[in-house]
Amino acid sequence: METATQPADMDAARAHRCQRVRARKKALAAAAREASDAGHASEEQWAATAARHQLKRERERVKDVMRQPWNDAGLAGLRVECDLGMQGLMCEAELASLAQQLTLGYGLVLRACSARPEMRPLRLAFVGADEESAVLRKLDRTCDAAKWPVRRSAADFAEAAAELCRSGCGGDEESGGGPPDPQLVVLSPDAQEPLAELDPTAVYIVGGLCDYRRVRNATRGRAESRGVVCRRLPLREALGRTLSVEILTVDQVLHVLLEAANNGSDWARALEAALPPRKLQAAAPNQAAAPTTPEAAGPAEASPLGDGSVGLAHASISAA
Repeated sequence: METATQPADMDAARAHRCQRVRARKKALAAAAREASDAGHASEEQWAATAARHQLKRERERVKDVMRQPWNDAGLAGLRVECDLGMQGLMCEAELASLAQQLTLGYGLVLRACSARPEMRPLRLAFVGADEESAVLRKLDRTCDAAKWPVRRSAADFAEAAAELCRSGCGGDEESGGGPPDPQLVVLSPDAQEPLAELDPTAVYIVGGLCDYRRVRNATRGRAESRGVVCRRLPLREALGRTLSVEILTVDQVLHVLLEAANNGSDWARALEAALPPRKLQAAAPNQAAAPTTPEAAGPAEASPLGDGSVGLAHASISAA
């Protein structure tokens, strides 16, 4: 009986050892796979962390450029004022929409120039409104905009430009020791003449106006009352067609200026990069340029921010 069961016991023991060996090999293989996966995960996490740190450094670099004084004739980047002196023309919803568009415009400049280090950012200023104005209070409350590298002045856009371009120059302004007043360029969709090319030494003014009722000639009137000649963005001239919508939001105008300032005033490329496809649709392909009167512009366009307001960007040129 013993001799009969002994081979069976040996076979069982051998099978058990083989099972343990196989189990041990499987465990070792699983551990190796886990270690390998962990190594790959660590590499991916490290790469993601490194990318975040690099982006943060680039954003700080862009902010430093945006903080540069304006007395350099535009060498560090195009100087752009957002004229907030028309808040009395807007209702509460329109003021909120304007604040959103300013936020979008600032964020766009920061993101674009952080992702493309070769780009020079716009240097922005909010002018024509004090710290207690509705738009600035909304920006400060919702976005902590007081910390943005954006200059502020309660002065009128023409006076503010002269003050900003003289600040930090170290000269005696009263004796004329500072730099000359810059040329001002104020953009308006109501202007008859297009803006041919950007002058890097000029200061450009974008009207901070968001109006569902389409207040006609608002910024054009402000420009003319100060002896300033209006210019419009060359939409039809650059794209070779009349667009279905020729009124742009404030953030879209800032995007166009950013692109054009960095591509040698190639307006077609700038407009195609900045405008959504729905605004690039032609209303009359290859048709001669239509008049730019408010009547020709048609009904007001709903804001892309979804609040039912309209974004109007305006610009004019001053010989000051």
